[in-house]
Amino acid sequence: MVCPFVADQPFWARITQEHGVAPDPLPQRSLTSEALAERLVVAQGAEARAAATGLGDRIAAEDGLAVAVAAIEQATTLTGSAGST
Repeated sequence: MVCPFVADQPFWARITQEHGVAPDPLPQRSLTSEALAERLVVAQGAEARAAATGLGDRIAAEDGLAVAVAAIEQATTLTGSAGST
């Protein structure tokens, strides 16, 4: 559950909600004990747990390091080749 109030937190609040692993974001200005309790119930529910398990499985199956290295190598190659022409 995300209570966004600064920087990239609104973005991540939306992403986690869209993936079904978190309830609707709870902006700090709307934070009440009732609103927090409602979202905690959703966050601990079967649907959110199943979505989190599925998302965790997808993340575990990724080779994030290889993807990151390829992106860095591509960016470095593009930068390096642009300067040599």
